[in-house]
Amino acid sequence: MLNRKEKKQDLDGLKYSVKEDGRARRIILTVSDGKVEVTKPPYVPVEEVNKFVGSNRDWILERLREQKKVWGEMSPGVKLPYRGRRLVLKPFVIGCGQIRIDYKDGVVYLYLPRSISEEERQERIYQKLRWWYRKRAREVFTERLGHFAAIMNLKYNRLRVKDQKTRWGSCSRKGNINLNWRLILAPSSVIDYVIIHELLHLKHMNHSADFWKDLAGFLPDYKLQRNWLKENGKKLTL
Repeated sequence: MLNRKEKKQDLDGLKYSVKEDGRARRIILTVSDGKVEVTKPPYVPVEEVNKFVGSNRDWILERLREQKKVWGEMSPGVKLPYRGRRLVLKPFVIGCGQIRIDYKDGVVYLYLPRSISEEERQERIYQKLRWWYRKRAREVFTERLGHFAAIMNLKYNRLRVKDQKTRWGSCSRKGNINLNWRLILAPSSVIDYVIIHELLHLKHMNHSADFWKDLAGFLPDYKLQRNWLKENGKKLTL
């Protein structure tokens, strides 16, 4: 039977929380996001937990110092923009391997090897996050393009995800759709507006009255999305 209770503890200035878990078979110690957490089986007394934490005090303090040093201004719990929402960044220091990112249920888990030097950490983190955003952008744009192309009975040639300074999207005469990866930071409704806009250029290679009439037919509130992008476009950045 699962039974969870959480208690706050303070051992000579070292603060940590203790959770009781009916499924636990031993004491488990974790240091993450600048916090220390201990999970214990119900039959283990708190006194034994305190003794366990005390015996690992040096290791805990070293992990806390390491996490603070690694992340600097990018503190744990920082919010990352994504499709109009805010994802929580949870960083972890690992012993070896490659820097990597996992994403699940609105949380971005970033694993950074201890071997990466202090001088290159922030740049490596930024590059990895940027890579992840572009990867997610391609996945989302591909799905939404296919969705609207079918509804609009239009066929595009290929998708290119680009890093553009002034354009959010474009459509070539060959039927290629180009989309700025930073759109993935905008609300989903804005992403859909840009995608529908560019798909319509397969039919109208201009911004004629017929173009805007068709756009309103597929997206009646397109002016709201267009205005949002005009007002907030410069904020869509890491």
